Amino acid sequence: MNENQASQDLAFVRDLIGRTQRRVDAHAYQFIWWGTIVLLWYPLANVYPSLWGTIMGVALGVGSVGSFLLGAWHGRRPRIAAESTVVSRQLGHIVFACIGGGVVLSVAAPMTGLVEGTSMPTIWALVYAVMTYMVGIVYTSEWRWAAVGILAAAVVAMFLPAYNGLIVGPAMGLGLIVPGLLAERRVARMRAADHQSIDEDSQLETGTVSA
Repeated sequence: MNENQASQDLAFVRDLIGRTQRRVDAHAYQFIWWGTIVLLWYPLANVYPSLWGTIMGVALGVGSVGSFLLGAWHGRRPRIAAESTVVSRQLGHIVFACIGGGVVLSVAAPMTGLVEGTSMPTIWALVYAVMTYMVGIVYTSEWRWAAVGILAAAVVAMFLPAYNGLIVGPAMGLGLIVPGLLAERRVARMRAADHQSIDEDSQLETGTVSA
């Protein structure tokens, strides 16, 4: 094998690895779903503070049931072929770590008097900002921009605590929904390309494609 051939083969392998790493299903439908829940939950709780517990219970209940059903529906089979499971697992670890830490803070921070319970929307906005930025590190850059927006809203909410739900709710919601929709469009394009490739292979096998 000459040096030129070796360089071409190495370039091919690098391109193949790069394309495989980009084939990631972030399961962004979950981000879109929870973004919608938060987009409604925090502003409503801010407007009706006396119903905070009821609104939280309904939001968590509906969110959890919907999340389970979405996962069951989309988890029946891989949505894209040759998916980069390494990146998908990294995304799962990021979400688990951030949400788990947020749940611990939700219980421990008010209980110990570190913050008031009414300040938890701002705390959760900080958790979401960290989560979306970390997703952007291992996935795509729009998540990092979403993190900047959520963090900015959290800082503003610190100065206007009486309106924190109205401030961080839309920022958190849109910060998950917008990049989530972009991720789902990316998966849809890969699925369409996969189907087109399968159709072309079938036509070649049956001899229906002209030379």
